[in-house]
Amino acid sequence: MQARPAARPSATLLAAVENNAEWCAAFCRASGVTGSRRGAVWCADGPAPELYPELVTLRPGVSAAEVASLAPLPGSAVKDSFQDLDLAAEGFRQLFQASWLSLRREDLGPDPGGQCSRAGSADELAAWVAESGSDLEVPERLLDRPEFRAVLVWRGGRVVAGATVFTTDGFGGVSNLFAHEDPARAWSTLTHHLLADPLTRAVGGYEHGCDLAAGARELGPLTVWRRGPGQVPEVGPNDA
Repeated sequence: MQARPAARPSATLLAAVENNAEWCAAFCRASGVTGSRRGAVWCADGPAPELYPELVTLRPGVSAAEVASLAPLPGSAVKDSFQDLDLAAEGFRQLFQASWLSLRREDLGPDPGGQCSRAGSADELAAWVAESGSDLEVPERLLDRPEFRAVLVWRGGRVVAGATVFTTDGFGGVSNLFAHEDPARAWSTLTHHLLADPLTRAVGGYEHGCDLAAGARELGPLTVWRRGPGQVPEVGPNDA
């Protein structure tokens, strides 16, 4: 893969990236994995939970060698938030590409109606996971974080969709979205609900291989990489 030249990111893109990194950090911490910022990256101190990265770049221009040294273990995943890294020579393979998206109040279409509820207890969180129909394990400790919400979308007395939302600095990062109805309709109800909060200026996240976020603005591309087996560098993150 040819690395993209570093471009000046917009303030909204930086907000989306920071929000996503903080969400990854919170999920890891709630799962017993600590992490920290190291320059222009966030890095987990050990293997991250399944589907979560060990490293997230926070600014463009980080070197591939630095990223490789901070994610040395086989299976380590890297979220190249600005798609400006070529990690193939460092023993990584590309998992997928995606686009960062955001939606503001002025981008909203007609409100399709419906209600939203928030899990406030371990039992309600377990019910959210059951509705999602996935094997996702959401740590109960996240319920102690005011930034976190596990939201269910209701219509006609039944659950039609859900998502996890993590809000920082006015940006509501949406992830783990599922729908039992037209996904675009479910997304519209969810975003109307989230943006009704005057402290939330924008919502978004990233998507790949689908078109859920009707009306959303594309902010820029990202790539997720994973280190292959047996590709451990000679210099580890504590040796540099």
